[in-house]
Amino acid sequence: MRTQVSAAIGEPAPSSDRELLVNLIELLQSEALPEQVLSGAWRAVWFWPVSAPARQSTPMEMGVIELAAAHFRAIGSTADAIRVSRCREGRGFSVLHAVYAVTRASGGEAARPDLDACVATGGVFDICIEVVTAFASAGVAGLRDTNRGTITTALMLLSICHMQPGCEAKLRGAAKALTFAMQHSLEFIEAFGYTSGACAAKVCCCVFGRDEQGSEFTFTQEHIDVLTVDWSQTVAGEGFRATKKPTSDNIFAVQLSVSDVNKPLLLANKDFIPYCVDALLLDPEHLRAGMKEELKAWCQTHHAEALAQLALFEPAREALLQDGSVVPALEAVAAAGLTEQARELAAAALMALSDRKAGTTTETEGPKHVMLSCEYTVCLHL
Repeated sequence: MRTQVSAAIGEPAPSSDRELLVNLIELLQSEALPEQVLSGAWRAVWFWPVSAPARQSTPMEMGVIELAAAHFRAIGSTADAIRVSRCREGRGFSVLHAVYAVTRASGGEAARPDLDACVATGGVFDICIEVVTAFASAGVAGLRDTNRGTITTALMLLSICHMQPGCEAKLRGAAKALTFAMQHSLEFIEAFGYTSGACAAKVCCCVFGRDEQGSEFTFTQEHIDVLTVDWSQTVAGEGFRATKKPTSDNIFAVQLSVSDVNKPLLLANKDFIPYCVDALLLDPEHLRAGMKEELKAWCQTHHAEALAQLALFEPAREALLQDGSVVPALEAVAAAGLTEQARELAAAALMALSDRKAGTTTETEGPKHVMLSCEYTVCLHL
């Protein structure tokens, strides 16, 4: 690849992977590459062997996300871009997955200029909405001619961007298309759990997971089971998912644990409570013990809230008390959690578990929830 790119540029081979990545992006910007090799060039951007900081900063500095949007639009209509028969080289998939590689390198960071670029008007986020809508519009007859990588990657990018301003309204507007995507799942990398249905479930979890009755979307037990496997393996660092750190980009357990509509489905999965306990990261030998402190703090706080939400629901309260690991784990977090918010949430969960009335919802009362602001300020409604 070094020799091929250098020959195309007409210069000596660069001295570093980062320099070669810069040259490759410049070549894509120049529009000098023939259409037949554009897909391969974008795949090279996606696979380039540079460190995470370089993969994060270099493409952003060079406007690669905006460039990706322009290249995707140049394919033609969105309907054409997702069809195998109309876009045989899979360029739409390569372009979107290169963007996904950039966003993944930035996972867990406080500032996300990558996501700001994705949601810019007419940019990658809007393209991904169009991809899902075109997928649904083609109906069952279009499934066999759909590029599985394109639809799956579009869904992954939607879940990553869901908290950006203006995104939730657009995602809610695509509820019917997202439902179709979940009901007609296509296997992408089945061994790793990458299917379009599983990725659509994550998007719906982000947007509709907190909804009570009257939501545009209804979760099933299958959705919960798929998500629990993904999240538990990500936290545990098992197999392929060991390369994917648990962050707010890919784990949404709290969103599902808020709604009383979804809580029975969580309880029906025997692994959900053990997963939440494991995600508190109390074992010093845990495979995630070496993560950055801010990522560990986020993971512990997120799952302490999930347990606190469950503790306020009587059937869940009983299940939590029957699991001998829950109370000791919450006591440990309440005493020495990684953040003040995690300690407060664990204490709130313990209070609910110690008082049966705290978890009971009467006919005249509304659902009980732990309300958490974006700054994680806790207010326990009993």
